[in-house]
Amino acid sequence: MKRHLSLLTIAALLFSTAPAVPAVAAETGSLTIVQENESRDTLGDWTLIRPDNSRVELDKREEYSKPDAVAGRYSLLIEKPEGSTAKVVVYKEGEIIDESNQPQAIFEILPGDNITIQILYKFTQVGTISVGSTPVGVDFRIEGPNDWNERATTPAAYPDSPIGLYSVTYFTPKGCPKPRTLSKRLENGGRADFGVRIECDKMQDAQSAERAAQFEFVTMMDGNTMVTFEDVRLGEWFSQYVHNVARIGIVTGYKDGNGKPSGRYGPGDNVTVAQLA
Repeated sequence: MKRHLSLLTIAALLFSTAPAVPAVAAETGSLTIVQENESRDTLGDWTLIRPDNSRVELDKREEYSKPDAVAGRYSLLIEKPEGSTAKVVVYKEGEIIDESNQPQAIFEILPGDNITIQILYKFTQVGTISVGSTPVGVDFRIEGPNDWNERATTPAAYPDSPIGLYSVTYFTPKGCPKPRTLSKRLENGGRADFGVRIECDKMQDAQSAERAAQFEFVTMMDGNTMVTFEDVRLGEWFSQYVHNVARIGIVTGYKDGNGKPSGRYGPGDNVTVAQLA
């Protein structure tokens, strides 16, 4: 009697006897480049030259990641911020394989490698800047080297600022005289103190209202700016908890389009009981 093999049986025999095909290792690795600055959020520009001589140029980005970087030899050229030094550390699988105090690096990525480049900036020629006004509580914008600018409220201080030319523009309520923009050069180890006196009844009225609000609503310092949470009265049962989590940075309230605190709380994320403790 003839036996007939089923199609499934034939397929199983073919697969069981076929020679194993070795897996081909991918000719790529992963590359991550991270920039940090000890003094402030001022970062440099850098250019990555890939094995085929093509270039990746990025402007002041904190982090760059390429999970499928082509294997081969790379060069990294760094344009550091004015007045700073740059230290470059190369990691492979989390272990340091090279470091340099020059703003450049040459490294190789082998198939399967995980390479991380850490760029550390530090300002070495620095001084201190202060911005004040009479009365206090005046909004201003400060601009300086490396395209740095910030909005804040007087009084404010900026220690360890890189040397160079700075300018301060004050903003007053409508109807009040606007002071001219002030400019000063900060020298190494020196100070640049900015200040104005503004004579305006509206400024006095606004300052009185601000002081009154501090006794009615939760207030806190956010960097150089006094923030009043105008939707959290001190008499509310939860005001103490809002003040605590705001003070230690768990919540900061909403910010406006310029990144300045708006004085509204309303957290977008849930806060746990453990965080409130």
